[in-house]
Amino acid sequence: PVFVKADTPDETLEPRLAFTNEQSVEAMRQKYRLHASDTGSAQVQIAVLTARIQYMTSHMQKNKKDYASLRGLTAMVVRRRKLLEYLLREDLSEFQRLTSELGIRTNQLTKPKLSGARGRRV
Repeated sequence: PVFVKADTPDETLEPRLAFTNEQSVEAMRQKYRLHASDTGSAQVQIAVLTARIQYMTSHMQKNKKDYASLRGLTAMVVRRRKLLEYLLREDLSEFQRLTSELGIRTNQLTKPKLSGARGRRV
C-alpha cells in the first residue's frame, strides 16, 4: 500500500513500523502454515514469534529503558525456545529447515542437557 498526505498527494509517506510488523507476521503465517486454516502449529508459532522478536529487538535498541517491553521480549524468546525444543524432539528435519530459513542460532539447543541435582552429566 502507498500512503500519501491529504494536502500533498504526490508525496508518499513511510508506513508505520507497527503496520510493517503486522504485515511481516501475516506473511510468516501464510508461508509456514501446514494447511489453509493453520495458525497454531509449532512451525507457524515459531515463525510468528521470530517476526515479533525482530520487531521488539529494534524497538528495544531505540528505547533502552522500556523495561515492560523487555519483559515481553524475554517471554517471547523463552516461548520460542520451548517450541524449538519440542520441534527438535519431534521432527529433526523440520527443525533444521525452519531454523536455517529463519536464521535462528541453535548451538545452545543442540547441546546435551545437564541432569541431576547439581547439574552433573549422568
